[in-house]
Amino acid sequence: MDYFLLNTAGDLNDESLCLITDEPEGMGGGGYRMGRGRVAKDHYPTNAKIYLNDENPGIKLSGMIGNTCGFFIVNSDARKIIEKLCADSEIEYLPFALYNHKKRVHSNDYCFVNPIGGLDCLNEKASGITYDEDDEVEDIEEFVLDSGKVKKFPHLFRIDKERSEYVISGKLLAELTENAITNVGGELLRVV
Repeated sequence: MDYFLLNTAGDLNDESLCLITDEPEGMGGGGYRMGRGRVAKDHYPTNAKIYLNDENPGIKLSGMIGNTCGFFIVNSDARKIIEKLCADSEIEYLPFALYNHKKRVHSNDYCFVNPIGGLDCLNEKASGITYDEDDEVEDIEEFVLDSGKVKKFPHLFRIDKERSEYVISGKLLAELTENAITNVGGELLRVV
């Protein structure tokens, strides 16, 4: 099966699209939890709100909303597909209200998709992983999946050595695309 590195920024060349640049109001910097696969529901605000930024005037909604924070943000149609294919995975779905530039509700149809944790999936040698003196990952030249590890992976997961990265299966990406979920894509990963 093919796997892709998910592009959470979306199509940055289409300035008509909504682009989110902040975590939900009231998280006090806790949005890193959603960006790194940590449980966020206990820190997530009731009636979460996100405001579109005047620096990014786009207002067109898409199946996946691009963002500069490394979040995976989808509408309810995409969520249903993800829930169906990823039923056995630990994933948080955190809804929010999206407000436009005039501070009016633009949509209540979106949520953050937060796969919890990360999976050991990289071929260390082929990925060119280097470690610092504390045995922490210092650099990954290229994300290369290990064929011996990938066989049992879910359709959506994070890389354990770089939990800000999402991997999506070709099957899930195809289902999203076939169901007109727009602004979603990724880079095909090598498997060795």
